[in-house]
Amino acid sequence: MTPETIARLRELLAASTPGPLVRSEAGGHIIGREQGTAIVWADAFYNKRADLIVAAVNALPALLDERERQKALIDVALVTLEYFMREMVNASMGGTAPNYEELHKAALHAFVLINSGSKEIE
Repeated sequence: MTPETIARLRELLAASTPGPLVRSEAGGHIIGREQGTAIVWADAFYNKRADLIVAAVNALPALLDERERQKALIDVALVTLEYFMREMVNASMGGTAPNYEELHKAALHAFVLINSGSKEIE
């Protein structure tokens, strides 16, 4: 998912009826909880589709946040890996031996960041 797609989805969310949305028990109507009025009308045939729309729209902010958080963690891990590889290549070509303590700290830091991001989306 590109940053442009994330930005566009956030724009659409900001411009839409504030959530969370709910589906009316009387039919497939999707209701904006704050306004209490139906924002999408559907008959009983569309109840499952209404359920999907409500669940997807309500989950979207957390999904977008999680995607951006995971992207940041991956970026940290890639920078750490690049540093590690550069130090190892330099050492293998007769350069200064890598500072293994610093490499270990960097790798551990990336590992902790990535593992701390394993929380479930609520």
